[in-house]
Amino acid sequence: MGKKKDKKEKKEKKKKLSRAGKREQLKSKKKDKARGKAKRKGNRRGDSGGDGLAQEIRALQKELEKRDALILELQQRAGAAREPESDDGVELLHRQQEEGIAVSHRRAWERHQYLRQQYEQYLEQGARADAARGLANRDLVQRFGENAGYSGEELRDILS
Repeated sequence: MGKKKDKKEKKEKKKKLSRAGKREQLKSKKKDKARGKAKRKGNRRGDSGGDGLAQEIRALQKELEKRDALILELQQRAGAAREPESDDGVELLHRQQEEGIAVSHRRAWERHQYLRQQYEQYLEQGARADAARGLANRDLVQRFGENAGYSGEELRDILS
């Protein structure tokens, strides 16, 4: 009987080993599938070549053109009191990107300070508020160019 028990135990061990082997095979198959999916996902956006990047660049450029057209349309609809610095505002954005936002903010702050100083100077000289605003705006335009000037409503908002 000892031999029969040994044979039974050997058979059971073989079954356990074969089950464990099958489990390992299934696990490795799943891992291989997951790796394959990851590789395919990586290639979807064109990571393997520059062609996908070129297409993405073209799509982004088209999107920018559409936005520029929308900005222009909205500016025309608004009928601003003064002409913007450029036809579609893109020139201003490009200049800000080239100079840096901090530089453009500093320039805007310098203009604002100059306008405020001129306005206060004219008020001290006895000019009425409306006249002082107009004179300060004229000085601003003379010093910084036509694009630096403001409309009457903007002056009232800024200098009140």
